Amino acid sequence: MSESQNAQQLRVPDVLGVLPLRSAVIFPGAVVPLGAGRASSVRLIEEALAGGRLVGAVMQRDPAEDAPGLAGLHPVGTVAVIHKALKQADGTMRLVVQGLWRFRVVDLVRDDEFPLSVFYAQLQPKLDPILARPR
Repeated sequence: MSESQNAQQLRVPDVLGVLPLRSAVIFPGAVVPLGAGRASSVRLIEEALAGGRLVGAVMQRDPAEDAPGLAGLHPVGTVAVIHKALKQADGTMRLVVQGLWRFRVVDLVRDDEFPLSVFYAQLQPKLDPILARPR
């Protein structure tokens, strides 16, 4: 696959589905196995697999919270591509994702199309220079 085809496949929409992470951080370039058990997270992953395979992975401030809002999420997350996903017999999912680049959560909205209150975060057009600088 050529680089231009890769760039076309990874076009990120203005609004991206957010996958809240309880106890993991995904860094750009890292390939990470994840488990998803919340019904809203499973629905989000299924929708991402049917579309562009991209999700916004954002760590929760309180891992015990089941439905974090804007205040319950860290302000910076990572756009991640889902490489593999496997639905378990109990309804949970196991997946392998790769972090692509960081983004800042601007706002969270609920879409009526998703009955399970899937969150979305709008991406900023440019990264904060402090966050984008390699260490």
